[in-house]
Amino acid sequence: MQSYNARHHSAIDMPPERMIFGRSTSSPCNIYIESLVPQYHDEKDYADSLAEIIKHCYEKANFVIENQQKRNKISYDKRHNVRDTEFQIGDQVIIRDTTAGKLQYQFSPPATVLKTTETTVTIRTIKNKIETVHKDRVKRYFTEESAQQAARMELSQEGQAESTQKGQAELTQRGQAEPIKGGRQAGQAGQGGTPTAREQGQGWREEDGEEKVDTKECNQQS
Repeated sequence: MQSYNARHHSAIDMPPERMIFGRSTSSPCNIYIESLVPQYHDEKDYADSLAEIIKHCYEKANFVIENQQKRNKISYDKRHNVRDTEFQIGDQVIIRDTTAGKLQYQFSPPATVLKTTETTVTIRTIKNKIETVHKDRVKRYFTEESAQQAARMELSQEGQAESTQKGQAELTQRGQAEPIKGGRQAGQAGQGGTPTAREQGQGWREEDGEEKVDTKECNQQS
């Protein structure tokens, strides 16, 4: 037990004995190994120093535990795909009845939300009773009209997303077509205006051909 209490614990980032007593307990090894232990000549000074050390140990342990709890929550939510449902005041909800039998209806009649916190929901039941329950037991209640309205909203959101994607695709196609169009216009301008290098080469070949034809005709006449 003494070795367990003297060992460093990752949960509190210190040995448990230091958190309880404010110091490491003495062991037979202290006889052979010199350790720097502060000496106190005043009892009040010793008590104040010990209380300060214990307070610091508790603060450090609480800080480490809170950080570990946050990491555990993030890991659990990610592993189980937990979604945080937001309830508004006035929403209709149903509460899961944990005492209901296997073949019985598992939820209570619709209730009205009066107040919400990060983890709980305060409701007014159909019997006009006010209860506070955890969000794990609460589900949103949908009537036929509210279900149709939610479906219409979902369809409208999908339509907006599709129109946005089409608009982006059209803009992309226009951006790709403009350089091609510009290249064609430049080629047409080259045909109607200044001759290109290829055209210039063909022109020189034609002129050379005409000169050669004229030379042959002159030889035949002579």
